[in-house]
Amino acid sequence: MNKSTRKLKVVSGMEIVKEKFPTLYEFAVSEEVMEAFREISDNPKLKYGIQPNLFPCHINFQQEPNNHHGWHLDDAGYKLVIQTTWKPGPNETGGNVGLIRNYVAEEHKYLPVQERLDKLNPEIKTYSLEEDKENRYSEIVTGHRISKDNIKVLNLIENESYFMEGRRSSHCVFPLTDNTKRVTVCYSFDDVHDGSNYLSSADQLYQQNFNDKL
Repeated sequence: MNKSTRKLKVVSGMEIVKEKFPTLYEFAVSEEVMEAFREISDNPKLKYGIQPNLFPCHINFQQEPNNHHGWHLDDAGYKLVIQTTWKPGPNETGGNVGLIRNYVAEEHKYLPVQERLDKLNPEIKTYSLEEDKENRYSEIVTGHRISKDNIKVLNLIENESYFMEGRRSSHCVFPLTDNTKRVTVCYSFDDVHDGSNYLSSADQLYQQNFNDKL
């Protein structure tokens, strides 16, 4: 299980998205879009993800202090995240994205999520507690004390996006510090098509659909 905390609202599920947000659905199933991401990822086997709670996309809402999404890995091989809304409050210092590329080594990317969390890529620099007791050079990420040199922080504005290898990249959204409105649309793509790589993390994250916004 992802050792992650989260506080946000989510809209997911094909019927809801297809009915309420038809453009988002059409983007998800577009073969032209798929061809573009096959080229970007250099992965000709890429298709949209089949996990019900992730297809055709899910929409994350964060809009009050301490809304966040802790460090985690995805079940899906690739993830496109589009920040469609960013209305920061006057004292906002959070809401940015933390990203650790290659957190999981290439040869381990098809392992179950807990095994991937435990098998930290040896190329990722870490510190012991004795080496960095005050967390000056490191941050605790899913049980590992990771060097801050390995952590990329994305300060996205409205309508910016990022594309990552979800199974290999540990990522998070840092807590909001003000009454900021942040909305992201997240698309999952994969090169595993039998559902075998989807365990329980997506259900844990998105088991509830929030319809009060619709």
